[in-house]
Amino acid sequence: MVARATWWAVWRNRVRSVFLAVLLMSLVAGVSACPGCGAGWEIYRNEICGFELYYPAGGVVAWQTHTGARIDLPFAPGTTLREKYLLIEVGAGAADLPSPPAEAVEVCGRTFYLEAGWEGAVGSIYDYFRYTTVLENGGLISLTFVLHSVNPCMFDSPPLAFDREQETAVFQEIILSFCTFPGRRVDRGRPSRPSPVAWMEWGKGEASS
Repeated sequence: MVARATWWAVWRNRVRSVFLAVLLMSLVAGVSACPGCGAGWEIYRNEICGFELYYPAGGVVAWQTHTGARIDLPFAPGTTLREKYLLIEVGAGAADLPSPPAEAVEVCGRTFYLEAGWEGAVGSIYDYFRYTTVLENGGLISLTFVLHSVNPCMFDSPPLAFDREQETAVFQEIILSFCTFPGRRVDRGRPSRPSPVAWMEWGKGEASS
């Protein structure tokens, strides 16, 4: 089991590196289109912080506060994928933009800093893609897309692997739909940018407060 887990970790690191490069190229290639949204998409708008974005039909705003939200996104059933969602966190301090290895990418004239990674927790794998940029009020916003899947090494007969390219294609469309407008100054401090697992616990506290 240890050998299988080690092999799986090495393989995932290689795949993630290749996939991140492909994702960056697809974002740059899609800049001229800036479609805004697809048919039947919903809009999420935060009047206080000054931004909005679109998310696909079937998505659900699981919880929201004036500086954060979680939007559950639809995904193909019957695979190792268990959850797909977008986490939004707003804070103050453009000086706290991510440093390398974050990749800077221009999308519709706006600079996003893209970070990607994964972590495991009790048989689960959390892949994340975090986009950070500056709002018009000087605040910082992080948009973190998370793919929560089960570790196939935990099964003698694992479920069908999810289609990574298919499930992440919507990330580009959501980022292309993102736009800002004048909002209030948010004095919450820098976005903490915690791990996806910690984000779930943070979200429970925010939703109940």
